Amino acid sequence: MEDVMVDDSVPLLMAKIAEFASAMGVERINELSGAWIHQVDDHWTIAGNGHREPVDVEPDGCMKIEIAPFTFAAWWNGWLAMVVDARDGWVAAGELANEETLIGALEAATRRSKAGSA
Repeated sequence: MEDVMVDDSVPLLMAKIAEFASAMGVERINELSGAWIHQVDDHWTIAGNGHREPVDVEPDGCMKIEIAPFTFAAWWNGWLAMVVDARDGWVAAGELANEETLIGALEAATRRSKAGSA
């Protein structure tokens, strides 16, 4: 997938994460005791660090990592598959674990949340 930007400053993937978090009612992740972690679907899990310091994260069944400040990470079936912030990052480029499938999972989860079945 081409590096698509929203408002010429925020990568599309970050915008989709923000839309999903908003649909889930997530606010002020900087006030959480650690990272915000959520299982998006049967394959994808995401975590976001809203703090000014790195945070160690190990979602259930996923690889343990340190997430940099103001950064999101995603796991595909427990394997780290994305690290992104508002300016830069990387996403796995596998057949099933890639930016397009993560965005699709986030969009589907956002729709489910808005419909009240997240």
